[in-house]
Amino acid sequence: MIRYIDEVYNSSFRGKTCIVRIDLNETEGNEQNSFRLQQVLPTLRFLLEHDMRVVIMSHRGRFSEDSPSLKPFSSILSQELGVSVAFASHAQFSDRGDKKVVLLDNLRLHREEQENDVHFSKQLASFGDFYVNDAFSVSHRAHASIVGITKYIPSYGGLLLRDELQHITEVTKKPRHPFVVLIGGAKISDKLGVIEHLWEMVDWFLLGGGPANTVHVARGGEVGSSLIDEEALDAVQPFIDAEKLIAPDDFEIEDGAYRDIGKQTIVRYQEVLRTAKTIVWSGPMGMFEKDRFAGGTRAMWESILENKEARTVVGGGETLASINLVTDYQSLAAMNKNVFLSTGGGAMLKLLAGETLPGLDALHYNKL
Repeated sequence: MIRYIDEVYNSSFRGKTCIVRIDLNETEGNEQNSFRLQQVLPTLRFLLEHDMRVVIMSHRGRFSEDSPSLKPFSSILSQELGVSVAFASHAQFSDRGDKKVVLLDNLRLHREEQENDVHFSKQLASFGDFYVNDAFSVSHRAHASIVGITKYIPSYGGLLLRDELQHITEVTKKPRHPFVVLIGGAKISDKLGVIEHLWEMVDWFLLGGGPANTVHVARGGEVGSSLIDEEALDAVQPFIDAEKLIAPDDFEIEDGAYRDIGKQTIVRYQEVLRTAKTIVWSGPMGMFEKDRFAGGTRAMWESILENKEARTVVGGGETLASINLVTDYQSLAAMNKNVFLSTGGGAMLKLLAGETLPGLDALHYNKL
């Protein structure tokens, strides 16, 4: 059982230092509009309101000595939290002085993070008295700041982590029908686990993007030079004859490649979404970055926001980025309070596929 920080809190926590793992993995230039940052603010504010010192850890980009710094976030966090947020490298941490909040630099500057290195895990644990994981989006990674650290200090879940788990497990354990799953993006192979695990309980799978192309080819069709997931052609065979797996009837085409679902398919998908009571969406319907091929993804957002009866979970970086086609994430709650935006891409898919997440297991078994 995961223990959450606001549930275990008592006066003995006051004055202590909490190490918080969050996700600030935003592209350079998008720091000020970070959805991920906004989502972790409730946890950070809870800690500060209860007189705790806070050490913030995050990753950004891929593992490399050239990975972007987290420094731009220190001033943004200072403004959001109303306190000065110091910035330090891991080597400089001992010089933090009396700062209430410290943001450490990018964890992915250190290979030891990816390797779940024992010594690096112990170093991270030495920065505080207890640990809070509020980074659901990387809890499927067995990294030092997610798993290793929990072996050395008391460890708890954050408010966002709990929110993510509640919304995602609710739609899979207690779905209302019709239950519709939208699957797009580039590959179908990383979503096959979801299809397999939810197959019996889902009424309709609606395909777009690379997954639609792959299924179309598996059914004997032609997609020209379109993106397909060749490694998944055999794996999708058990599902291709089922009526509940719906691929597009038409496409928007450019230079022989399928770039978006077509107008007839949009109408068909909207009719399905209009009556849905549970919706899960991962992956845009097409190349939404180009306005000419944004119609399918835009129409899916419009249908989801108009359906006030359905419980909806939307996840994946590209899918969340595409919300700008219709609104911004700050306005979404006012438009439809039943739509939950998950910070998880791979983590959400693995949870939907019934897999265990190393970061959650680490919290579950932490008894320190």
